[in-house]
Amino acid sequence: MEEYLSLIDNPTIRRTFSQYRVSNHKLQTERGRYENVSREQRFCKLCNNGEVENEYHLALSCPKYEELRNNSNNILKNLFYLNNTMEGKQKLFEHAMSSDDPVLVNLLSKYIFHCFSERDKSLKSMED
Repeated sequence: MEEYLSLIDNPTIRRTFSQYRVSNHKLQTERGRYENVSREQRFCKLCNNGEVENEYHLALSCPKYEELRNNSNNILKNLFYLNNTMEGKQKLFEHAMSSDDPVLVNLLSKYIFHCFSERDKSLKSMED
């Protein structure tokens, strides 16, 4: 069993974080695969940046979640804003995602959960 699973008490947050880690989610990078959309055309529906909606986009660059990033714990703020390049942010993020530090795992899992909650709410309001 992966160490992070025992570090997250809330089962809903744990499930969302696990799905995120193994790409078993509804981001366009995965949904497009089943809709025969080419990988480079699986754009985020919540921003007009022309970026593929993948795990990094959700966590690090989509403007839709900027407020969540700004309001996050200082440890996560350092992760999001410490490095100016996307490549640097991705490397830091990959390192954080593989961490077994209980504080970091819980902060990250809650952040990812809130991103998905915001995403679901926003997509639902676009449909109405």
